[in-house]
Formats: sequence, C-alpha cells, structure tokens
Amino acid sequence: MGTQRSTPLMGASGPREADVLRLAIDIARQIAAGEPFKQDLVRRIEVVLAADGGCGLASFSPDLQPGDGPDVVASEGCVVLPGQAERAAQYVGTHPSFAAMFQFGATRPIRTSDHVRMDAFWETEEFDAMHGWMPTAHYPASIALHVGPTGFAFLGLHRDRRDFTEDDLDALALIQSIVAPALTLNARLEEATSRLRALALDGAGAIGGDQLTALTRREEQVLALAAGGLTSGAIAHRLGLSERTVRKHLSSVYAKTGLRGRAAATAWWAAQGRRRLDSTPPRARTREPQR
Repeated sequence: MGTQRSTPLMGASGPREADVLRLAIDIARQIAAGEPFKQDLVRRIEVVLAADGGCGLASFSPDLQPGDGPDVVASEGCVVLPGQAERAAQYVGTHPSFAAMFQFGATRPIRTSDHVRMDAFWETEEFDAMHGWMPTAHYPASIALHVGPTGFAFLGLHRDRRDFTEDDLDALALIQSIVAPALTLNARLEEATSRLRALALDGAGAIGGDQLTALTRREEQVLALAAGGLTSGAIAHRLGLSERTVRKHLSSVYAKTGLRGRAAATAWWAAQGRRRLDSTPPRARTREPQR
C-alpha cells in the first residue's frame, strides 16, 4: 500500500493534493467548531475521490445493542431502507474490511480487494448486506475515523467499474490523518466537559462567580446561544452580528473564564443555571418610558 509515499498526489491517476488538503482541513475545522460535518464530508469526498458507487459515513455508539444499527449518512440518491443498517451491523464481526480497520485503527485506509477476492465476495449475503443498498458499489474502500470507548466511526467509499488506486489510498490516508485526530480531540473534550459539569454541579472545583459577573451582556448572549447548540453562523444571524464578531466574543469569554474552547465554556455556563437567558439583541427590546 502506498500510504508512506511523500510525492504529491498529482496527475491523472489520482486526486489533486490541494483538493484533498482543502477538504480535510475544512472538515477538521467544522469538527473543532462543533458544527455538523458528516453530510459535507460524504458529499465532498465522493467528488474528490471519484467514488461513483456512493459513500456513507457510519457511526456506532458504544452502547449499541444487538439488533440495533449505526447512524448512517449516505450519498445523495442512496436510500438506506428501514432495517438496512441493522442488517449490515450483523456482519461487522466478519467483514474483512472491518477486521483490518479494528486491527489498524485510524492509521491507514483499507481497500477491500486487498483482503478478499472481489468476484467471489460480490455473491455473498455479507456483501449484499453491507454494500447492496448502493447498486453500483462493486469496489469498496474505507477509513476508520474514530475507534475508542466513545464509539466507532468509519467512512466507506465505493466505485463501480474500477478499484481504488495507490494514489487514491494515499489521498484517503491524508484525509484520515487530519480528520481522525480532530474527532478524537472532540471526543476527549466531550469527556472532559462531562467531568467539568459534574464537578460544577457537585460544587467541587467549580469556577467562581467573579468570572460570570466579568462577562459583558453581549458575551453572555453569545455564550447562552452557543450552549443551546447554535453554530457561530447561527448565532451571528440571530444577533445580527458577523461571524468574526461572534468568534471575538467567544475568545473574550475563554480569556475571562480561563476555559479552553467552546465545549468547556458552554458546560460551565450551563452549570451556572443561566441557560434561559433572554438572548434578544438590546436594540430589539422595547424600551419602557421614563418616569
């Protein structure tokens, strides 16, 4: 496998390196900002890797029970029928690509044809369950994006008439090397946030009220909306600000509270019991007459 090559991914045999890097960086930034990324990743990687057989991103939660299926985001036009994901999940333990992904983790792409003879595999119930919902999915490849106690996520790509090349695997390895660490960091931040929330609610190690009173009204509004799950763009739209201004307010919150990042700051805010703050911009409020 050519994942150790240092030559640029240029030429007719593989995707352009600039396109691959741009995709990976954009997705990693979305993950870091806590923004939805799955549909964008599936849509863009389908184009960059010429995956004409379709793509899908499957996420398995750690508490998945027998008979349950993963959360699946698939290419536009690929319909996941009721029960399809649950049926596919039954073959996770025996599918050759999954064995390789569990062995190598998020460190290398997996080309299914490297592990099984495809013409024989196409005729199996296992192939139909895993790939049959994409009618032209004859040559699969995959990358694990997150493997850990908080769950398992992988991206599967398919082609119809030709297999993925060494250049394609290099491109997938590059994407994996940027996106997978971003997801791992996000999972660790979520874990740390849960611990911080528990400490705050227990009254042990909680950040004092001085930091709360130090925030401006606008910083409180931005933080309240972020704690409610809104992205920077949605907050900007709600408050009539630019995204850059929203990011500046959040940076100011981090500096004043000593917290690092949106997840920790919003958890702290929730622990203060301030989630229901009225976030209506001051200019939109009706002023009471002077008495």
